Amino acid sequence: MIVLLLSFAIGSARAADPATLVLPTDAAGLAAQLTSIELGIRDPSVPAATAAAYGHAQQRIYRQLVLDPALSTDVQSRLPPALQPPVGRGLVATAGLMSLVKSPRADLPNWRIEAPGDLEMLTAEYHAAETATGTPWSVLAAVHLAETRFGRIHGTSVSGALGPMQFMPATWAAYGTGDVRDPHDAIRGAGNYLAKSGAPGDLDKAIWAYNHHTGYVAGVKGFAEVIADEPVTLRGFYGWEVEYRTPKGWLWLPVGYAEETRVPIAPFCARWGSPYCP
Repeated sequence: MIVLLLSFAIGSARAADPATLVLPTDAAGLAAQLTSIELGIRDPSVPAATAAAYGHAQQRIYRQLVLDPALSTDVQSRLPPALQPPVGRGLVATAGLMSLVKSPRADLPNWRIEAPGDLEMLTAEYHAAETATGTPWSVLAAVHLAETRFGRIHGTSVSGALGPMQFMPATWAAYGTGDVRDPHDAIRGAGNYLAKSGAPGDLDKAIWAYNHHTGYVAGVKGFAEVIADEPVTLRGFYGWEVEYRTPKGWLWLPVGYAEETRVPIAPFCARWGSPYCP
């Protein structure tokens, strides 16, 4: 297989992070880079941490392609045939979730960003919840990705939702048990709520109940389809980071970010610098 040399050493300090990867601007270069990333994620000989780092680079390329449809079409046509369908679905899913953000925010959220839960543990929880509720495990993984990037985001949403699967208090009272902030309880509660809302027979209806937005439905369904077809792709999506749209572009909120109130962008950039604030 092609082994991607991202010009950084996995696991080293800030300057070596995948966010420092300079993306090509031409279709041929992007296609070659994306091919290497996608193959690296799927290669069982690639360590999980490396696959997650590939995932963050994948996230940045998907976003770039969503913002330039003509370039996206050209890049997809240059990918190996086996990669074109999953990448196409991933791009549709990315576009769907990006559509939830109507305009950039001039300040940053009052969140705490922590490392995600162990991937093997989370995968086991998704499967256990599928067994208990009937909701496909891949849908639960996709909801977890969409809501809090696998538990990286800790904080209450603007609508008042809580926990790694972002439950409104009334919904949790009706469909969840235990601690809404505990991954085991939250994933099981999400499976129960989605099942009661139509899963697995009518996933559109079930996902719509979770978030009344067509982009959200497209995003969760798209990522779930990719994961269901190729479970190994979850290794890459697990590496997607918390990136927040602002007038300065998409800022990466890293592990260690912790704010009790919304904060201006300038102090964040002064503290964290590149690559978190390009």
